[in-house]
Amino acid sequence: MKNKAKDTAFRTLIDRLIDRIGFRSGVRLLFGSILLLGVAGAIADIRPGTWLRYFDLDREYTVPALFSGCLLLAAAWESFTAASSKRLGGWAFALAAVFFEMGFDELLMIHERIEQATGVDWQILYLPVMGFAGIAWLLVFIQLRDRQQRRLWIAGAIAWTASQLFEAAEWGWGAESKIALPGYLYLVHVEELLEMSGSSFFLLTLLLLNGGPPMSRK
Repeated sequence: MKNKAKDTAFRTLIDRLIDRIGFRSGVRLLFGSILLLGVAGAIADIRPGTWLRYFDLDREYTVPALFSGCLLLAAAWESFTAASSKRLGGWAFALAAVFFEMGFDELLMIHERIEQATGVDWQILYLPVMGFAGIAWLLVFIQLRDRQQRRLWIAGAIAWTASQLFEAAEWGWGAESKIALPGYLYLVHVEELLEMSGSSFFLLTLLLLNGGPPMSRK
């Protein structure tokens, strides 16, 4: 009986070690990719007009835009999985829908098209969506019990909030400036990298969560 208990404990330890190694590898892969995209984007600004334009952080339909959109779609899938498996409550379905919309928005330039059609800053038009996303984020956060998951979830919110502040600063804080402010190029780089980092934090949280047991319901 004791040997069986020791064997079970050993297997559990090995499983946790494998999960930890896998998680760390995922962190390195995600943030290593973000770093490389940031470097490539900076070089693209120095050498415009070359094939590096596909890594320009201030253009759409590029490698960074594709990567950013895929991160959000992956987070949408993991959020849906967490809700379906009862690891999270029903609000995770709502959050999955938000991530899904954000992902396709990033890939298809939806918010830019809406802004051009209406003449109103897209951040103002999207305030209801942002408010809904904030409520969903908070209700999911309350359900997280693991400290690491909560920290990653908070980091994702901080990164995304900061990215939107940088976006607002680029164009005069909603003053509808038609000319980008001084330092725009630097601001947009930080903004895009923060967005990718925030999405990565959300994705990592959900990946960790989906590797654990379902949420207990009393």
